Formats: sequence, structure tokens, C-alpha cells
Amino acid sequence: MYDEIKNRVSKLKKAVPKQFSLTSTAGAFQDIPDAHPVSVVASHYGLPLGGIKIRKYDIHGLETQVNAEPLQRYKAALDKMVALL
Repeated sequence: MYDEIKNRVSKLKKAVPKQFSLTSTAGAFQDIPDAHPVSVVASHYGLPLGGIKIRKYDIHGLETQVNAEPLQRYKAALDKMVALL
């Protein structure tokens, strides 16, 4: 699916280049690491990424642990993505 998205964006850039701020789409694609507990906690509690702490959260009676390493990887990947905007 990832390759298909890249192909479609490349075709779209060729069709309407003025809609793109980057001269190349090569660096525009970032891998966002799997951070399932982070995204579940963010959406369930309505927290921004900066508001998520390393701890256990109760989500519908289930304990969900947010650990430091996945949270930091996710923040770093999103920082790179936001820098492209």
C-alpha cells in the first residue's frame, strides 16, 4: 500500500506541480513507527502527543502501557513529518 501511495503522489505532482512545495517527493515520505498504545491513548483521552506520559492508562477496563522508547520514536517521526509541512 505504501508503494501505491508513493506512486499516486508522484503522478499527482507531475499533473499539478504548483500544488507541491517540495521540488522532489523523495524525502516527503516518512516511516511512522508502530506506536499502537500511544495512538490508542491519544485518541481515547483526547491528548496531544506532548500530553502522553510514560505510564499505564485504563481504556475501557483494559490496562494499556505506554513505554518510553515507542513514545520517543513516534515523537521523532512526527517531528520529521511536521518539518515537511
